Amino acid sequence: MLSLLTVARATAQYYETGQDPASFRWLQIRTPHFRIIYPEDFKAGAESYALLLEQSYSRLSSLYPDGKTNIPVIIHNHSMSSNGYVSWAPRRMELFPLPGQDNLPMMPAEQLTVHETAHVLQLSSLNRKGLGKAVWYLLGEQSVGLSALEIPAWAFEGDAVYAETVTSMSGRGRSNVFTQGARALVARPQGIYGYDKMLSGSYRNFTPDHYVFGYLMMNHLRNIDSSAWTKAVRKVSSGYPFNPLNNSLKKETGLTKRKLYDSTFALLERTWRENASPGFMEYPALSLKAKRDYISHFTPYRTGKGTIVSLKTSLSDPSKFVITDESGGKEHVLTTTGYIYPYFFSYSDSTVVWSELHPDIRWDNRDYSVIKRMDIGGGQVKQLTYRTRYTAPDISPDGKTIVAVSTTTEMRCSLVILDAFTGEVLMDVVPPEDLILQRPAWSSDGMAVTVVTLSEEGEGIRTYSPTGKRWTVQIPEGMTDIIQARLHNDTLFYLAQGDGSDNIYRLTEDNRVSRVTGSRFGISGFSISGNEILFSDYSAGGFFIAAENTGATAGPAGGGMSGVIPGIAPMPSSEAAEDKPAPVSLESKPYSKATHLFNFHSWFPFYADIDELQTDPTAISPGVTLMSQNHLSTLVSTVGYEYSGGSHYLHTGITWSGWHPVITADITYGGEQAVASDTVSQPVPDELKGDLRLNVSIYDQLWFARGKFRQLLMPAVYMNYRNNYTWIAEDNSYDRDMIYLTGRLYFSNTFRTSYRDINPRWGQIIDIRVTAAPWDRDLYGTRRYAGGTLFFPGVAANHSLVIRAGYENQAPTQKLILNNTVPWPRGYEDKMVAEELVSLSADYTLPIFYPDLTAGSLLYLKRIRGSLFYDHNRAWGTYNYDTHTLTPGASDYNSMGAELLADFYLMRFPFEISAGAGGGYIPSESRFFVKGVFSVNIYGTVLGRER
Repeated sequence: MLSLLTVARATAQYYETGQDPASFRWLQIRTPHFRIIYPEDFKAGAESYALLLEQSYSRLSSLYPDGKTNIPVIIHNHSMSSNGYVSWAPRRMELFPLPGQDNLPMMPAEQLTVHETAHVLQLSSLNRKGLGKAVWYLLGEQSVGLSALEIPAWAFEGDAVYAETVTSMSGRGRSNVFTQGARALVARPQGIYGYDKMLSGSYRNFTPDHYVFGYLMMNHLRNIDSSAWTKAVRKVSSGYPFNPLNNSLKKETGLTKRKLYDSTFALLERTWRENASPGFMEYPALSLKAKRDYISHFTPYRTGKGTIVSLKTSLSDPSKFVITDESGGKEHVLTTTGYIYPYFFSYSDSTVVWSELHPDIRWDNRDYSVIKRMDIGGGQVKQLTYRTRYTAPDISPDGKTIVAVSTTTEMRCSLVILDAFTGEVLMDVVPPEDLILQRPAWSSDGMAVTVVTLSEEGEGIRTYSPTGKRWTVQIPEGMTDIIQARLHNDTLFYLAQGDGSDNIYRLTEDNRVSRVTGSRFGISGFSISGNEILFSDYSAGGFFIAAENTGATAGPAGGGMSGVIPGIAPMPSSEAAEDKPAPVSLESKPYSKATHLFNFHSWFPFYADIDELQTDPTAISPGVTLMSQNHLSTLVSTVGYEYSGGSHYLHTGITWSGWHPVITADITYGGEQAVASDTVSQPVPDELKGDLRLNVSIYDQLWFARGKFRQLLMPAVYMNYRNNYTWIAEDNSYDRDMIYLTGRLYFSNTFRTSYRDINPRWGQIIDIRVTAAPWDRDLYGTRRYAGGTLFFPGVAANHSLVIRAGYENQAPTQKLILNNTVPWPRGYEDKMVAEELVSLSADYTLPIFYPDLTAGSLLYLKRIRGSLFYDHNRAWGTYNYDTHTLTPGASDYNSMGAELLADFYLMRFPFEISAGAGGGYIPSESRFFVKGVFSVNIYGTVLGRER
């Protein structure tokens, strides 16, 4: 899931999601507005996307009349994620075209291309004139990111949702699932949350994301004045410095951003209250009530008398399977899962079956979806398939076979039937008409499989009979959003949007349709056992488990969504709009990785290291910085000139991620050669030259995300060189040049974290390093280091205890000693070095308060957190650089104290800032100390389609 102004990883660069396998060969198609770059096994799909992108560009030109661009589009068809994003530093679109299992009655490729093309046109509308264009010449493509900071994420994403809705007969703006969270909050006695809480989110309460309230606001604005938004964007684009968006909106509509939010939900509250269905049912909750949390139970199944299994999610815990005991009011946790989305699973014959995302160990843009099973009687989780692309598995009533959807890298769907014990493929059935298949389900007699289908006409329901090898149309494809379907005793039950919500319907053999449930806000999934239907019903506190009889009738079927789905603002007309897509040539040509290594996209009229800026925004110097990142994100490089302290410096850095080992190197040259001496009386060497520093790293990050734990194995080799002079007292001379080689083996195993977690509740880290100076063995000994970290849960939810230990030894020392890797206790300045060092520390971290406190537009305080710590080191052979004294024996160093931090937002900018203070006491020195803590991320402009 990607969203506006989000960092995936930053290494002297703004945004990159990872790489595709090095073995891939790439092709490209050039169209008038796009350059589609794709793996060679996606040729037919790439041609389709080329046409869809140009169609989207033409259809949206009236919405964004100032948007003009030609942009690279990189397609990652080996990912099992369904998503996309647009970045402007460097400028590109990246698409992950998997159809997914939770589609609307709209072809996923069309929805994806319209949404992302809207982002392209939004961002290309910025920095086109006035001061904004001047800033582009100063900063390059990243200047668009600065302008985009004036526009909140909800506006970008909300308007893209509006684009996909107004240009089609579907889109999320017409989906009950999309708006149900906002509707439920509005219906509470307290009403909807304030603007700042919705804008920045909350650790205390669930808030609908910025796609949801952003769409509702942008649709409301376009209903008020169809041209107001274009004028506001032009104000931002011109470089007007004083809150240009608010200034323009207020001038055109009389509304600021906050007042637009208030106006939107005031109208929606009246509309939703007036159109509330009088026939909705208040179902009693069979699941436990949430206590200070937002808890959801998905796809509940009856496991026995009074017991129900469900997939539970919350703000405080990662997703897990639980059994709810209705009579005792208790929950029993079966297991915490790996990454599951959507929240589907199946149950039969005491067995739970689900699909889980498994990433490739090295290549971020290739992953798999595997099937797992577990006996709820206490069995272990068993993985049935490996390196597969299977989703939405359903186990047969007799527990012997599993049906799932298989999606190839060409995005073709088929039904696979597997042995439930071995994972062996028994059948692979290709559907007619290239249908997209969703949520297959065995019939109650195990003789047929019902699936939700998706085609150009919309969504429908079909049944496949494995014995007769025959497809039967139950409901033809149309524009009704169908979520789930299941045959039970020759009666079709299906979950679909209608009658003011998402409800369960019954279709009998005589083609009579009746509504079984009367959900107020919507149902996410259901199961049938005997005459009982269990389902997940939505409320402001999450999805709870409810039940109904299969023969129940909640009211007439066939009612629409009038008054529930807000009216769609009309598409603005423009004489400048492109009426027809530009002619498109679908000729594919090879894309050479070797000739596209560099892509300089942004620059600074000063020198800055972006990694350093993340912790110190003032770390800039006179000079210039150039930044490059190629289209496939395999080569990232920087070149810079710095003038500092009266000296000139040249900086270069490069990261190559196109092979299995990642190679990084950076060189700094300039200033005077460094001279290290323990006294100021030594003569300075003659003919000092420029200072040269070279650092090279070769490492491999191997990820093993297998269930509730996530492992990282990283072997690495580092080389550090500097052409400095070091005074050797024993030789009464200087030694020139210093080269260190370090070998490292790092391993981590951490438990999945929840939204509220500060640290993992369980985890282990082992870090082993050996550093030597092979060309100066007579000067430096070998530094051997081993460190470990253990994570434990605290006494309450989201508390954690972290214990760290380290050992380092440089014995036998030579003439000089290397700086220590083991950290000294907090409160001590790093002006000591020891021959041998042992450390032990403990931190207890906890959230103290979720205030959700707003101070106008200046501050939004999201969380207060704190920690208690104790640090202890024992050192042998300690040298103090300040006092030039050596303590030959053992010495103890201790400190204890606390830290208090706040997580907050300033002036509604989309950066979560952490700042606070720490203090402690050093017993051996009878001294107190205080330190400040501050961190903020540097973000690039990234717009994405969240699923």
